[in-house]
Amino acid sequence: MPCISGQFDPRQGILLPTGVLPPGVLEVSPADLKIQSSPALVDTGASHSCISETIVKTLGLVPIGMTDVSGVHGAKACPQFLIDLVITFGATRFVQRGLRVTQFEIDAGAPFQILLGRDVLCRGALTISHDGHYTFCL
Repeated sequence: MPCISGQFDPRQGILLPTGVLPPGVLEVSPADLKIQSSPALVDTGASHSCISETIVKTLGLVPIGMTDVSGVHGAKACPQFLIDLVITFGATRFVQRGLRVTQFEIDAGAPFQILLGRDVLCRGALTISHDGHYTFCL
């Protein structure tokens, strides 16, 4: 089971090294992969994972539908996409193929473009300690 550990700033949260690919690209040309990399914010309060409009546009993703999303700013309909998600654990990569994600709005300059929700986090074990350390294993 691959694991990653580190320190985090409690004011910001845990950021994990993550990449996004259009679905099915891994099977077509794994040697020539161009992964859209971005730190992902671990969001235990999100039921499912989300990506920014920047990632959607960069990868040319096509929506597969809409879903209602509720959050601190109210509820609204947002587009959904299928992606292949890659989380880097040192030399090992965890790949979640065909992950359904929702587009979310993010402030310019944010240090992340991806929210990792419980749909991914619950596949492994996440430990967060009071002294700013974390371990995530899948």
